[in-house]
Amino acid sequence: MSQLPGMPMVMTDHGRPVNHQREVHIYDEATGTVVSKVIPKIMVTNQATAAGRPLASIAAMYDVREGQKDLHFGSNVFLPGRKYTVIVAVGDETAVFRDVTETGRR
Repeated sequence: MSQLPGMPMVMTDHGRPVNHQREVHIYDEATGTVVSKVIPKIMVTNQATAAGRPLASIAAMYDVREGQKDLHFGSNVFLPGRKYTVIVAVGDETAVFRDVTETGRR
């Protein structure tokens, strides 16, 4: 992965070593082009405990082999093995992803 200039790389999450990278790809619905000028808000909720939190330090990044066409936004996080609901908000639009299963390890 290649990080865009000025974006910090997070290797701990609330004092725990990260074990996942959560990322979202955002496209303009009308044109299909990659959206690059907004940083989304990402909320992760543990379905077993109902504990939720926004992801901090969301960064724009892309795969070095794919280049800018792979532009996406994400953060490194610690997530114990559970099912999660992930909500992504961009402006007044949201997308909800239910039953996202994490193994608890990288």
